[in-house]
Amino acid sequence: MAKIDRYFEGGSTQLFTLWGDITEINYDYDQVMKIYIIRLVLIALTLLSTQPLVRAQSEPVCPADIEQQLFTMAQTIEAGQQSEITPVLDLARLAIDTCQNRAHAQALAALLMSSVLNATQDVESFSQYLTLTHRAVAQNDIAWKDSPPSVTVTALDGSSQDFYGYNYASRIYKDAVLPGFVRLWQNETTHPLVLGIEDVDCPFALATSTKRLDDELLFWGKVAGAQDIRDRHTLIRTRLNALHKACPAGKLEISWALANSYGGDLIRLTDWKRETVGMSMFGTDIVGYTVPAAPGEIFDTLEMQAKKLELDAQARIIVPLLSRYLSDYKAAYRAVDTSKMSNRDRRAHSDSGFSRNISVKRWEAAITELDATQ
Repeated sequence: MAKIDRYFEGGSTQLFTLWGDITEINYDYDQVMKIYIIRLVLIALTLLSTQPLVRAQSEPVCPADIEQQLFTMAQTIEAGQQSEITPVLDLARLAIDTCQNRAHAQALAALLMSSVLNATQDVESFSQYLTLTHRAVAQNDIAWKDSPPSVTVTALDGSSQDFYGYNYASRIYKDAVLPGFVRLWQNETTHPLVLGIEDVDCPFALATSTKRLDDELLFWGKVAGAQDIRDRHTLIRTRLNALHKACPAGKLEISWALANSYGGDLIRLTDWKRETVGMSMFGTDIVGYTVPAAPGEIFDTLEMQAKKLELDAQARIIVPLLSRYLSDYKAAYRAVDTSKMSNRDRRAHSDSGFSRNISVKRWEAAITELDATQ
């Protein structure tokens, strides 16, 4: 900034300007101050006019050959020539941050990030890297409709190869991103994407393809049957609820997945069976009762009545949640415009609705019985 020193000797003022010259000015004090203020304004305008240019020059841009750079890095990792995480992470982050509209670059960045995830043990770092990987896959999905099916790259041996990015990104989503959520959960950490904190937009381009959403729903269906995952149903429902909010176009299948999860619990708690478990010394049947919520246990009549009260109380907590997602599913099913479908898709839609309706009627019957015994 400019510096000014004033001397009032003999009516003269010496002004030290920004450029360091000393000018004798035989003006009064007010005139000097006016000149000083004008120069300060000019200096400020000059600085402001140059700052956007500086910022623009410092911002990273997407390299023209980014796909080749990423592919080469992936091959050096595979060949055992690259073992340091930092260069891999830096290149992947550059592509993710600056090349959002280049689908194959995003797939290759996700491929590099999967290597970073495999090499990371620290939970906090793993969570951050998982966010980047998820973002790359999502950007690949969104950019895919405007991209060619493959990109030609040069291998380390000099040969040309066609890289099909969509298939790679889909595989990484199934094999790295979704299992990464479970890995963190098993370490008592819930990833923000599971909670929906970081999901502003739907991560799937559902207008183009439902493949990634279908893959995710299938994955959580398998997790539901994995006995070794702690509190797995809470994990599944938390993630699906986040997707339910973020992906209106996927509401049909997401709502069904959530309804099926809660409906399964409802049946587990309420599906009592009367069974013959033996014969008395007088030749009469000994009757017992079983329920899926207590596998391996057989209850007599009094025990069954006490246990049923306990389990019915748990089931009533589930009913509002099941009813909510069941209502969303029915509304989404009715809203489907089958006139634009092929005959094959129309039949599949109808068959799916018919098959699911069997479960729906079973859930609704259980809810009716709960209401009657309340």
